[in-house]
Amino acid sequence: MSVDTVKVLNKVFLQINYIKRAGSNEDAMNQLLLYVYNGKLCQALHVNTLRSYDIRPNEYSLFKLKVLLKGHDANTYRLTLHAHNEHSISSIPMSNYNYNKVGFLAFDKKNKVFYNSYEHIIGDYKFHNLINSGGISSVKGSLKNDVPVVKIEKDNYYYINGNWYTKEKSDFYSMLL
Repeated sequence: MSVDTVKVLNKVFLQINYIKRAGSNEDAMNQLLLYVYNGKLCQALHVNTLRSYDIRPNEYSLFKLKVLLKGHDANTYRLTLHAHNEHSISSIPMSNYNYNKVGFLAFDKKNKVFYNSYEHIIGDYKFHNLINSGGISSVKGSLKNDVPVVKIEKDNYYYINGNWYTKEKSDFYSMLL
């Protein structure tokens, strides 16, 4: 919907935080790290960095992610992730939580993306992507690859063919949607 902040990291990465469309009483923001390689703009990372839901006094939920880049080249790049997660439901106080976690992402020099694991994906899937006219294309395809994955809390982000996706059953959804 709109750009929140833009920063340059280490004179290499462009960090863009943008607000996504969300429902009533909800906020959502994504972060995109871009870089230029062989004259093309590429995505080094694309993840959710803010989710909040607020129906006070009954229910409140907040997830915030801050990213800090360390290193000076592809051999030493490393992202530190600071995640804050809290949830409160007045009618079910046993399910409430509030905590902070720190995680790390390495840099995959071959794919030129940040990741914290690889996953072997094999099978037939449907890929949902944004097209230039603003619509959505859904294309069936097969995969048999080890792909870089970013796992943050309950969310997994998959880097496939130059794009970041989330996955639900046998569907991959572009982070650009």
